[in-house]
Amino acid sequence: MEFAGLLEDDHNSRVEVLRSVDVPTIENHGTGWSIRILSPPEEARRHEVHDLQFGKDSVVASLPHAQGAREHLTVIEGQLTVSSGDAVEQLSTGDAARYAADVPQKIALIDPRMRFCWCMGRKISAITD
Repeated sequence: MEFAGLLEDDHNSRVEVLRSVDVPTIENHGTGWSIRILSPPEEARRHEVHDLQFGKDSVVASLPHAQGAREHLTVIEGQLTVSSGDAVEQLSTGDAARYAADVPQKIALIDPRMRFCWCMGRKISAITD
């Protein structure tokens, strides 16, 4: 092996692990929900993956994100309502929704057993740092 090969960091031959106890979390004690941030910090504002934990009757309401932002949500178990601007849809187990996030959005719990996967992304051309 060449000396330069010893210095290279081969991203294809390793597994990056984020242990549950180390996941950054935003707690909102007054409304009964928290957000675990699963995506790497360097991806913020480009592509984000979050694990939302809900309490009974919780609602997560968000102000508009950057122009061109979209959210993707898949219901793994249970039911919820998602709103984007004036559009409102009820989702159940197995349903997926993709919607504009550059308008006010809201996710409301219907079923207390609800579990879902939620991601947010933006077109690269829409990002202005």
